[in-house]
Amino acid sequence: MKWIARCRLKERENHKKTWHRYFAWFPVTIGKTPDGHKCKVWWDWVERKGLYMGCGWDEGYWAYKYRMIK
Repeated sequence: MKWIARCRLKERENHKKTWHRYFAWFPVTIGKTPDGHKCKVWWDWVERKGLYMGCGWDEGYWAYKYRMIK
């Protein structure tokens, strides 16, 4: 197997912090209706943005927000 790494770790982290295109291969919640029901998307393209939660390499995780592509 051979590949070319196109971005560094810092660039990937910055990419996760901005809205970017993502294929929802599992159900994701993109919002709520006015009466409080969750709107979910599955097997479609959406946009997502991540926020790193935690302080260490082993302790942290990414929390994502999803929305429909504008």
